[in-house]
Amino acid sequence: MTGEEKTVPPARTELTWDEYTAAWARLHGGFDPRLATPVVRGWLRVAYQIGFLLARMRVSPTAVTVAGVVICAGVPLVARQGVPGPFLGALLILIAAVADSVDGAVAVISRRTSRLGYVYDSLADRLGEVAWLAAFWLLGAPGPLVVTAGALSWLHEYLRARAIAAGMREIGVVTVGERPTRVSVALVGLLVAGLAAAIDAELAPAAVTLAAAVWVLTAGFGLGQLLTVVRSALLPTGQTRPAQPPQPQPAPSPQAPPRSQPAPPPQAPPQAPPLPPPMRPSPQQPPPPPPGRPPAPPL
Repeated sequence: MTGEEKTVPPARTELTWDEYTAAWARLHGGFDPRLATPVVRGWLRVAYQIGFLLARMRVSPTAVTVAGVVICAGVPLVARQGVPGPFLGALLILIAAVADSVDGAVAVISRRTSRLGYVYDSLADRLGEVAWLAAFWLLGAPGPLVVTAGALSWLHEYLRARAIAAGMREIGVVTVGERPTRVSVALVGLLVAGLAAAIDAELAPAAVTLAAAVWVLTAGFGLGQLLTVVRSALLPTGQTRPAQPPQPQPAPSPQAPPRSQPAPPPQAPPQAPPLPPPMRPSPQQPPPPPPGRPPAPPL
């Protein structure tokens, strides 16, 4: 012992980029984000950098999720504020989309992922989409079209959740109706509505109606894609349709028990054939007298 005390470096809690992508892949059906398109890879890289800073600041993932919901709630409030309203709404959607990616990054980097956090994140996504569609409706999109867009998106996520609960081990397929598509449609729709309102205020409703129609088409097509994959994943091999349960057979009608027949009388054992009666000895006749001599007279 030299008497010198060795300082032990503090345990590292944050994940590196490679460790983060490996953990992210495990949470998203095994898809490696490093193999994604440059746009997706760059987006996740930005989310990782922001999440790394927030994890160092001890910000919880739930706090980031709540902040994203609050930002989404402001979209319909600012969308009708004159010409700059749609532009402000589009900016809030962009910030909320970043928060949606950052809360998961903070959870993964700080090793605080949980099943409850996954539920909170999914609920926050659905509430945010409701706020975006409400902004479309306030700007003039038809109510039934807006409701259809929301219903198809909710059904898309519900189908995947039920399929995973039923045994589908992966996310199935990345459809055209996924959340990044909805974010893009909402963002571009409000930007186009702002540009249309700058030209003529009467053009803004047409712009958001077109955006809502695109939302419906992509959500409907994506739902069909997902339904096909789910059916293939959960249907037993070699079976073209679900097995029908066996039909119950009708119970046999009760019949009267057969009457008991009287037992046949016991048969006597076979008897030996009767013996012939004994032969009686025939009485002996006296021998005939010798010839030439008369018979003796009877006494």
